[in-house]
Amino acid sequence: MRSTLISIHKAVLTHFKEKPDRGEQWTMPPASYNGTQTIADDCDGFCLAVRQLLRQRNIPSRLVYCEIKGVGHLVVEAKGWILDNRQKSVMANTLLTALGYEFKRISGFNPGDPWYEIVSY
Repeated sequence: MRSTLISIHKAVLTHFKEKPDRGEQWTMPPASYNGTQTIADDCDGFCLAVRQLLRQRNIPSRLVYCEIKGVGHLVVEAKGWILDNRQKSVMANTLLTALGYEFKRISGFNPGDPWYEIVSY
């Protein structure tokens, strides 16, 4: 499983060009997206591209909103692993917590599912 996640992360990251959006704009990758097309967007676009490839392989995933030093950021969670455009590879969520990521909210597995607050104990 982890090798598949690494492969997907690498494919999207290789063809990803960081482009901050003005305001919140979530642009879905084209239906034909296969990981070889260039995505020019912010973390949202990266996550939507990753999630599309995960869905094509029937791998359940969720979007996770986090904050790093008070700045919002979006990542993808799949089987406890985090796929993030700021990281060179797939990371365990516990490692990112140690790097200052504060996980705040998580989506459901399916489009339209509600988001849930992540509560720390």
